[in-house]
Amino acid sequence: MRYRFLRFPGGKAKAFTMSYDDGVRQDIRLAEICCKFGVKCTFNLNSGLIHPEPGHRRLAACEIREHLQGKGHEIAVHGFNHQAPGAARPIDTMQEVVKDRLGLEKEFGGIIRGMAYPDSGITKIHPGTSYETIRQILAGSGIAYARSLGGDNDRFLLPEDWYNWVPTAHHNNPQVLDYATKFAGIEADKLYSAGRYPRLFYLW
Repeated sequence: MRYRFLRFPGGKAKAFTMSYDDGVRQDIRLAEICCKFGVKCTFNLNSGLIHPEPGHRRLAACEIREHLQGKGHEIAVHGFNHQAPGAARPIDTMQEVVKDRLGLEKEFGGIIRGMAYPDSGITKIHPGTSYETIRQILAGSGIAYARSLGGDNDRFLLPEDWYNWVPTAHHNNPQVLDYATKFAGIEADKLYSAGRYPRLFYLW
């Protein structure tokens, strides 16, 4: 897919985003930091694991509404029970995705179309399933994109395959600050025309 002439809001050639999983207590502080610096984050949640009461390691729905969704951050699917689709039967993957999406939409409203693969995701595909089967399940369930893992790199590209969206880097990657320095130094609109495609730094 060609993105050369695509630009982010405001005509920007570069963007930065973040994606974090599981709806744990640290996410409240993370959301505060993001808001302080004008960064949007996607919080990928397991609707089957949301705690019924506030104050626990896993956030309650009221805490998610107040501290994450209420601050303008995206809510996305992460599997009803955090089961890796590559390790599950297709019927179980379908149930994990659909139950999670419907549960999150019922609890938080709106239409949810994003996802991050839980656990080992699609990095390990067991006999009895395939990546193409998983991809078809997600598309049929109304999911528009899915964040994968295991391929950190400093190319800063938008995905060729939206169901295997490899982010830039995990925050524990020892090269993450080197990647950030390289990203900050790119002046895409001053490059030769063939290199003027948009760049995205995607931290997870």
